[in-house]
Order: sequence, then C-alpha cells, then structure tokens
Amino acid sequence: MTSEKIFKWVCFALIGILIFCLKGFLNFRSFCEAKGYYFFPSDSLVWCGVGFCSIFIIKYTYYTTMRKPIEKIIHSRYIGEERIKKREMVLKLSYDTVFYSLTTITAFILFRN
Repeated sequence: MTSEKIFKWVCFALIGILIFCLKGFLNFRSFCEAKGYYFFPSDSLVWCGVGFCSIFIIKYTYYTTMRKPIEKIIHSRYIGEERIKKREMVLKLSYDTVFYSLTTITAFILFRN
C-alpha cells in the first residue's frame, strides 16, 4: 500500500469520526455566540467547501487532459512501468507548479492591502 492510499484512508476515517462530533461543534458554536466570543463564520466555511471541491475538479480535469500531451513529450527510451512513473512525476510537477503559482498570485491580489 502506498503512502498516498494510506493518507486517503486516514482522511476518510477522520471525516467519519468528525461527522459524529458535528452536534458538539454546533453546540460549542452556539455557546461562543452567546458569550460573545469570536468564531469562524459559517458562510466562510461554505466558501472553503466550494473552494475545496473546485480544486478537486480542476485537478482531476488537469490530470485527464494533460496525460496524453505529456506522454508525447517523454523520451521514447523510457518504456513500460518506468514510462508511466515518469509521466506521473512530470504530471504532478507541472500541476503543482501551475497550482502554487496561481495560488500565490491570487493571494497577492486579494491580501496585498
């Protein structure tokens, strides 16, 4: 089992556990609201969820559309499993470069004041 699969299953387990804590989270939120303590607004949480889903969809689309063009770029001396591994490494590197560049630019534009 690869580390990515282990990470994925741990995330699923944590989400499964956190679902059972939801009522307690909401009670604590009401308590903070009644006492006048600062709490994270729910509309911000909705936007975080929308952003997370958007990034997932963009990543999946990028991986599926760029797989063949990157396959053509890779040198023909790589064959079989080595070629697939090289393609996945280049695909991840290119996605990370684009994602973090756009994230940096967006953060600069939104938070420069």
